[in-house]
Amino acid sequence: MKDIKSYLIIAVFILASIAVLSYKPPTTTTYVEHVVRSGETIWSIAGIYADKQILYFDEFIWTINKANPNKGKYIYPGQIIKIPLTVHATKK
Repeated sequence: MKDIKSYLIIAVFILASIAVLSYKPPTTTTYVEHVVRSGETIWSIAGIYADKQILYFDEFIWTINKANPNKGKYIYPGQIIKIPLTVHATKK
């Protein structure tokens, strides 16, 4: 019986640790429009907005591409693309 209690305590501790380590704070995404200028790339545009959001840079590039499915393979001056900015959600 003593062994079962020990195993239960260890199991509860492990499950609680997993829950704490896998917690992700709530986020919210807002969009801004960016007018492409001559010489800009998705990477250079992402660099402009990188400090205004919380994703890793490669994830940020992926979300920009996902938010603009009709942009095609290339971007052109004058084109408007949506920039998704993911930030930590705040309580209202």
